[in-house]
Amino acid sequence: MKKLTALAVALLASTAAYAEPYQTNEQFRTNWNSLEEKAHLSRVEHSVLPPTADDPSPTNVWSFPLPGRNVTVVMFESRHSAMYCFDTGEPTTDCYDNHGEKNTVVNHRNTPAPEPVSSSSGELTCTSPVLTVGKQDPMAVTSLKISHSGSYWSIVYTMSDGTVYQRNEQYDIRDTSTERVQEWSGRKRTDSDVTEIGDLTQSGSTFTYNERLWHGSRLTLDATANCWSAAATIEANAPPAAEPSPPVVSQATPGVDTVPYIRSEGENLIDITIGGLPARMVIDTGATHTSITKALANQLLTSGQARIGQDGQATVADGRTNEIHSLVVRSMQIGPRTIYDVLVTYSDNDSPDALMLLGFSALSKAGAFTIDAANHRISFN
Repeated sequence: MKKLTALAVALLASTAAYAEPYQTNEQFRTNWNSLEEKAHLSRVEHSVLPPTADDPSPTNVWSFPLPGRNVTVVMFESRHSAMYCFDTGEPTTDCYDNHGEKNTVVNHRNTPAPEPVSSSSGELTCTSPVLTVGKQDPMAVTSLKISHSGSYWSIVYTMSDGTVYQRNEQYDIRDTSTERVQEWSGRKRTDSDVTEIGDLTQSGSTFTYNERLWHGSRLTLDATANCWSAAATIEANAPPAAEPSPPVVSQATPGVDTVPYIRSEGENLIDITIGGLPARMVIDTGATHTSITKALANQLLTSGQARIGQDGQATVADGRTNEIHSLVVRSMQIGPRTIYDVLVTYSDNDSPDALMLLGFSALSKAGAFTIDAANHRISFN
């Protein structure tokens, strides 16, 4: 085990902070097997380190992003010992071995993440959120303002009665942004079983802000709002404050990207490519997220074109509770437009030929859009 600790220090760190009894060998093996399964769903980097005086057998090293989380797992295994580490990009990294010890090491493996793109004004003003999971608060939101600079977040809601809610005061916010998505997550200060995740994506001068609230494994709220900076104007097709509605119908403007769709049996059907696979979807601007079939979800996971998101229960408008699963798909093509890290959902109860829905968040990620109903096409600015 000395060798593995030294390897973790060499690859992830400079020195071990402490070691203490943490888990039994049975617990370790259960966690190890679970991580091996998750490795098959991620992009895995593998290397072999030569034998040393402490251990005459070579050591295999695997590293992979943990699906659905902003964590890299590094696994060490030789003939005699094993260890796994969780690299979150924080100054220290936790490693666990099969001798019941936890080692916290100083992390020098990752370089600082690039600063996410932010609005020119530093502050965004948003429409009232539209809920697809959870019940709309009767005390409507009249103002939503968001600021994000480096690792700092400020999310402020003002209600119709003047009450102000600041996410920074309600949640222990931690920046979990990637190169493509500005994101924060945090546990509720008064209830550690409640987790909130917010992300901000940009298309031109338009931003889309999404918040999801998890109570344990149960998704209890999913809300989306369109945002813009003080230096920009909101697009005409943004949804109204109270509830979603189809975007403005207009003739296509010359010079913009247009994508045809098919009108069939009362539905608007569009052919797209998701994770490199062709798919026909119903255009549904009232749906926040894109939904796919379980069969397509399995194909995307098997091909490595998607990673697992959060699973849970969603309460729909009529009060029913459904089991849902989510994926983050690497890329989606809508005509000439390509978007990345697209959140999609699916259910275990659907049929292989069930209708799939192309939701508002995916369409708005591709750009500000209008629907030309007369000529059956979508135009992206």
